[in-house]
Amino acid sequence: MGKITVINFWAYWCPPCVGELPHFERVATEYTDEVDIVAVHCDDVTEAQAFIAENYAESSIIFAMDKDRDAFAYYSACGGSGSIPYTVVLDKNGIIRQKFVGAITYDKLVAAIEECR
Repeated sequence: MGKITVINFWAYWCPPCVGELPHFERVATEYTDEVDIVAVHCDDVTEAQAFIAENYAESSIIFAMDKDRDAFAYYSACGGSGSIPYTVVLDKNGIIRQKFVGAITYDKLVAAIEECR
């Protein structure tokens, strides 16, 4: 059995996306043995790398980018069909248990994780 995994689709130019990153960082730090946080950037890789280096260089978040700029294929595969930010929470078996369209709060994120325990 694996870890609970949270996948967040975001972009550096999206204020709600950037606004929720501290919640993901906090959860990644507090639940380090139980939860992986993967943040998939949905746009320009170069700009995203600069943003991450400046703001999250020591982060516990796993930042992922598609060099071919097809992150929305992953977004669609995870059930996304609207806008970003979009977050899915997978249980330890890799089954999607929660989906959130729009910015997520720390409390909602923790509640979703707790439901997967």
